[in-house]
Amino acid sequence: MTYRMLLPLLVLSATSNAAPLRLCADPTNPPFSSNSPALPGIYMELGGAIGRKLDRPVEPVWEMTYYGKHAVRETLLAGKCDLQVGLPADADFMGGKLIFSHPFLSIGYALVTRGADAQPASLAGLRGKRVAVQLATEPQNLLAEHDDITMVTVLSPEEGMRELAAGHADAAILWGPSAGYMNHGILKDAYRVTPIAGHGMQWRVAVAFAEKQTDLRDRVDKALDGLGGMVAALARKYGFPGQAPVQFAAAGSDEAPVTAGPNVELANLVRPVYENNRGVELPIVRVATVDATTDDQQSNADYVAPSRSDADRNFQPSAAPNAAAEGRTIFNGTCNHCHGPDAEQSVKKIDLRLMHHRYGGAMDQIFHYTVTHGRESKGMPNWSGVFTEADFTKILAFLHTVQSDSKTD
Repeated sequence: MTYRMLLPLLVLSATSNAAPLRLCADPTNPPFSSNSPALPGIYMELGGAIGRKLDRPVEPVWEMTYYGKHAVRETLLAGKCDLQVGLPADADFMGGKLIFSHPFLSIGYALVTRGADAQPASLAGLRGKRVAVQLATEPQNLLAEHDDITMVTVLSPEEGMRELAAGHADAAILWGPSAGYMNHGILKDAYRVTPIAGHGMQWRVAVAFAEKQTDLRDRVDKALDGLGGMVAALARKYGFPGQAPVQFAAAGSDEAPVTAGPNVELANLVRPVYENNRGVELPIVRVATVDATTDDQQSNADYVAPSRSDADRNFQPSAAPNAAAEGRTIFNGTCNHCHGPDAEQSVKKIDLRLMHHRYGGAMDQIFHYTVTHGRESKGMPNWSGVFTEADFTKILAFLHTVQSDSKTD
């Protein structure tokens, strides 16, 4: 649902009688945007600065961005707002129906290490270590090719930071802005958060407009020219990683260069994603807002982030006779449309025979979470209510029989 709410910080951004500058934003997506006057987020603060430059009051138009492109269609493309800060600077995004300002920031994945640990200069520095990495991301695909690195698969940057703080991982590769925001605001900079360069690791972001708004786009470009220092200061305020990137992935000609300000990322619980023209997806994520009244009392010891449920953690394949055979029948009756008959699939990203290779001991938990929550942006529905828990255990029993490395475990 779209709704409007005026933030005092933004309403006071201009004093003229000019028409309000309507800004699309998510009210619950710090460190990027929030309806909290205490911590409005980097995109909201930047939007307020643009409004002051244009001598127009800024009026937020709030829209939840769980369904990324749908939210853009329902707000910016529907004429409900004038601009949106922080969309991928890609001419093909939304089928060419948007135009963009000059990119003002680069965001992406980051390596998180303890402040006292030596900084790895390459993937070789992670050999023999346990590395927390987010499910279904480019970093996970990268680490899957290195058997000498033990992956600790997590579902969000929050969970990755939790595993690191609890000593269950030696390092982490997470969505950088989220990890940096938590590290700076909650964990008191106990960790080093370093951007990772390479293919599929960083993206440029810009201010987006409907395609006919060229005049407004040009005026915003002029405003941004004088705000480069502010962008960098806001990135530091919200804890975005600003160090020189470390090169883990292979460099590519289509890599996004660092523009104004440091490399930064997004937030926490991974939402559906924006897709860029490289076939790589830009996660739109959220992190719990830091409560300024209690922030000073929090520490590494009492930091707790959401994690998978007990149902996910305790889920196991069925040991009943014929369970795998019955699971194969269920799978081939429903799941083979995407994942192939008997799970034979040549597309690596949806090849379920590689689940154990990707997730190791977390395979059963990841399976249960995925089938009971879905991944709508990937076309994977939530199968809860369609199949029973007994059905899920049978399907998992079948999948265990087709893992490519199951005979070597």
